[in-house]
Amino acid sequence: MKIKSITAVSLIVALGALLSAAGSTRQTDDPGVLLRAAIEKEEVDGDLQGAIGLYEQIIADHGGNHVIAAKAQLRIGMCFEKLGLREAQKAYQKVIDNYPDQADTVKVAKERIAGLSTEPDIGVRKPVFRKIRIPTKISGHVSLSPDGQKISLSSPLDGKLWIMPLSGKLGPDFPGEPVELNTEGVGVEWSAHNWSGDSKWIAFNEDVDEEEVQKKEKKGNQGIYVVSSEGGRPRKIYENYRDARIINYRISLSPQGKTLAFSSIDLERKEQHIYTIPVDGGVPKRLVEAQAREPVFSPDGKMIAYVEDKNFGVGGGGLWIVPAQGGTPKLVADAGKASSPVWSPDGDMIAFVDKQDKAAQ
Repeated sequence: MKIKSITAVSLIVALGALLSAAGSTRQTDDPGVLLRAAIEKEEVDGDLQGAIGLYEQIIADHGGNHVIAAKAQLRIGMCFEKLGLREAQKAYQKVIDNYPDQADTVKVAKERIAGLSTEPDIGVRKPVFRKIRIPTKISGHVSLSPDGQKISLSSPLDGKLWIMPLSGKLGPDFPGEPVELNTEGVGVEWSAHNWSGDSKWIAFNEDVDEEEVQKKEKKGNQGIYVVSSEGGRPRKIYENYRDARIINYRISLSPQGKTLAFSSIDLERKEQHIYTIPVDGGVPKRLVEAQAREPVFSPDGKMIAYVEDKNFGVGGGGLWIVPAQGGTPKLVADAGKASSPVWSPDGDMIAFVDKQDKAAQ
């Protein structure tokens, strides 16, 4: 009797486990639950590629459920659209072709197609712009992460750095909740900060009192820091010497965040030059003998663009490039007063601002 009692209890426990597992499987296989999980990955986590994979799996497993499958296909198109890919139009067209019985979802797909560029696909990706509503006044510098998932904001009002996901819970036109990046009390200068190419690191200039900088005895003291884009203790890379003109002190991280490029004042010679320095520590290396400012790494990290400097940024000159390891510089644009160079994602072009003298126009 004792053995039978133990067997009965074991059987009850086993049956309970099986029923629990069956219930869990049914919940996991619920297409509505899976769709909500995929939407959360898209809009909350900002993982567009991961969300596309989940939507595709939902369609493969539950294609017969047209209500869910049509919505999943529509969301695939929205993910592609956010990524700026032309596959968005094909994804929306599948909603129209495969689920004609889902009138509301088909209507949205047609509206999304109408809003896409009508230019023929000639093998060159065209930029797709998306307007987002940020419920605050932006005052300072805003930068898009290279992976296109987040924006960073810095403000002269509080010296803080904020990270905001581009996709939030309110829909594709609203970003997520901004989160303050911990900088351990180090103020962030509002003029500029820079992401590494892999979106894992952010370099920033320390916020300093401009009145103090302009005093001769205080000129120079500004730290350059690097901090993880996920938060953490910032690391001081260099104590820079600078002038009051903050536009001259844009900084740039190499694609993997291993090297920092910056400009600095030579107080003895009264000149400004560009340098690189390993983030892990080392001695700054001057890249060119000519006076220069605003160095920017190319997307592959092999070249650095910069602008000619005269009189600490009051004057100016052409746009140049130089190998990141050092070498012979090359003039790429004989500009009047070049500034603010930006590389295209493929590294084939450089955009910049050129302020011409009115008397010469």
